[in-house]
Amino acid sequence: EKSADGYRMTIVTNGTKQAVRLSLGKLEGLMTSRDVHITNVRAQLDGVARKLIEDVNALHTQGRTLSGSGLQFFTGDNMHTIGVNQELIDNSGLVAIGRTTAPGDNELALAIANLGNVSSGVGGNHTVNDVYRSLLTELASNRSTYEFMVVNQQDVVVALESKLASIAGVSLDEEGAAMVRYQNSYNAAAKIVATVQEMYDTLMNMV
Repeated sequence: EKSADGYRMTIVTNGTKQAVRLSLGKLEGLMTSRDVHITNVRAQLDGVARKLIEDVNALHTQGRTLSGSGLQFFTGDNMHTIGVNQELIDNSGLVAIGRTTAPGDNELALAIANLGNVSSGVGGNHTVNDVYRSLLTELASNRSTYEFMVVNQQDVVVALESKLASIAGVSLDEEGAAMVRYQNSYNAAAKIVATVQEMYDTLMNMV
């Protein structure tokens, strides 16, 4: 299903193709991970990749080579489409390392190499390296948190199942005891009815 921020997966019925509202569970968790958590991570990585593409290209096109001005270094606009310009792959002489063609001019190469240490334009004044490390730390932290939650929930389920089995066992014993009490009560009631009936017959005979 195409949405404003990409594609989303929707579970539908086999017959009417109506969307199925999912309750909490494994399938809902997988879809939420795909459509929410992974989408957020991808958006952050796309932002970093886009900024890197723009900044490298902005610098590289300022350079000079023996063939002329520097070309776009990267193609694409996100982490999925980023790639090195095929012209540069085919001819390394088109890679600009300086703003001039003077021997030893590597000012441009140094500026490009330093892009990891300047503001990425993503998340305030953080550098590309800062944003990337922060993202990895966040992912590792979230993974650890969710693993703990899963283990804790499994322990709760095991405890509840054990408690349920214990209660069910006790209930069966109680039901058995109740049946005996009901049977005894029935027998006692039957004797009372029989006695009353006998007394009634005796009274009728006396009349």
